[in-house]
Formats: sequence, structure tokens, C-alpha cells
Amino acid sequence: MPQHCAVINSGYSSWWLLTLSPLIYYDRLRVYSPDLTSIHEQEGKSYFNSTTNCVLRALERYVDEEIIIRDDRMPPRGRGHRIEQDSKAIADALLHHASEWSHR
Repeated sequence: MPQHCAVINSGYSSWWLLTLSPLIYYDRLRVYSPDLTSIHEQEGKSYFNSTTNCVLRALERYVDEEIIIRDDRMPPRGRGHRIEQDSKAIADALLHHASEWSHR
């Protein structure tokens, strides 16, 4: 079975990891490494931060396979041509899969 990877734009990792929405459609998440470090460092500063950290730790510890792919090369805040292309490809793939599924 092919594996599909969602790219989470840097600066928004906490929100996407908390909702786990990308994992509904994708097998892997490519996340900016400093965002993951920041999530762990922010634990305890608020309920949101503690909950996000809990979800991240669960994905890191209790899943049999690697779901989160750390990426140090992503530009901050998702700026960059490659990220725009990846984001558009992801959006197009989501629309395509949703369309196929709704026509079944």
C-alpha cells in the first residue's frame, strides 16, 4: 500500500498535531523539527500546550511505526516555493480523494 505524507507548515504544528486531522488522510506527517522541540518545551504553559505535548508524546512513543518525520530543511513559517508546491499538491490530493470517495 502506498504511503502518503502530509507537510505541516512550520509554526502551525501544534494546532495540526492537536486535531490529528492530517492523519485521517495521510500515513505520515513531515514536520519542522524546531516546532516539535518547541511543543515539548512549552509543556505546562497552558492547557493547549500540555494537551498538544501529550498527543505528540503518544505518537512518538506508542505507535509501532514512525508517523512523524522530522524535517530541518523546511523554511520558517512555511515560506518557500517547495512548501507552496507541496501544500498545493496536498490540497489537490485531498480534493481528489474526497471526490472519488463521494462517488462510490
